[in-house]
Amino acid sequence: MYTPLEQVRQSYQESLIATSDTAIPVKFRFYTDLPSIVPGIDTKANKQYEQQFFDYIRAGNWQEIHQCFTDFIDRSKQLGENLLQTSQKTRELLWIASRILGGEMGVEHHTQFYYFKSTDYRQLSAEVLNYLKAMENSFQDHQSEFEADTIHYIKQFIIDHAHEEISLDRIGKEVGLSPIYISKCFKDQLGMNYIHFLTECRINKAQKLMRDPNKTLKEITFDVGYHDPNYFSKVFKKICKTSPTEYRNKLLHKV
Repeated sequence: MYTPLEQVRQSYQESLIATSDTAIPVKFRFYTDLPSIVPGIDTKANKQYEQQFFDYIRAGNWQEIHQCFTDFIDRSKQLGENLLQTSQKTRELLWIASRILGGEMGVEHHTQFYYFKSTDYRQLSAEVLNYLKAMENSFQDHQSEFEADTIHYIKQFIIDHAHEEISLDRIGKEVGLSPIYISKCFKDQLGMNYIHFLTECRINKAQKLMRDPNKTLKEITFDVGYHDPNYFSKVFKKICKTSPTEYRNKLLHKV
C-alpha cells in the first residue's frame, strides 16, 4: 500500500494493471503477484517499462505508444510465447490505454473490448495497429475540439492565481486532466511551458504595482507570489533586462 500523496498515481497505475484482466475468476488480485507485462525482463525493468508506457499515453506520444506495442509483440514472438497469452496481455495493455484516455484525459473512445481473430503474430500486429489508429483518431478529435478552450481556461486560472503556489498538479485537479497532458497541451498551443507563462504573469503584475510609490519592492515581491526579494530581482532582470529598482526609477521619473 502507498501512503505518501506523491505515490497515489503509482498506486492507481498498479491497480489498473491488476484489474486489466476481468476474465480471471477471482474477487481481487495483488499487483505484486502479477507476471511482468514484458516477458523476459526483471522486475525493475518491467516497472520502468510500465511507467514509460503510462507517460507516453498521458503525453499523447503516439509514435512511442505504437513502438511499445511493436516491441512487446516482437519480443514475445522471439521468446516463443504462446500467441493466446500474448494476445491477452496485448488486450490488457489496450484496455489500460483506453482507461487512461477516458478517465484522466476526457477522450471519448467507444471501444472498451478488444477482440483478436489472429492466428499468427503478423495478424496480431495488424489488428493492434487498427485499434491504436482508432484510439489515436479519438485523441486527435478530442485535442482539436477541447484544447483551445482548456488552454484558455488554464491561462485565465494562472493569471487569477499567479500570486499563489501553482503547480501542474493543482492545475490538473482544477481542470480534471493529468499534469503531463496539460504540459503538452500548453507547449503545443502557446509554444512555452506553464512556468514561463506564470513567470510572465507575475512580472507583468509587478510592473503594474511599481507604479504605486507607496509600495516597497519587498511588498511587491510577496504580492506577486515570490518569497525571496533577491530571487524576484533575478527573475525580473532576466525578463525585463533591467533590475526592479532601475525599472521603477525610470517609471516613476516618467510619471
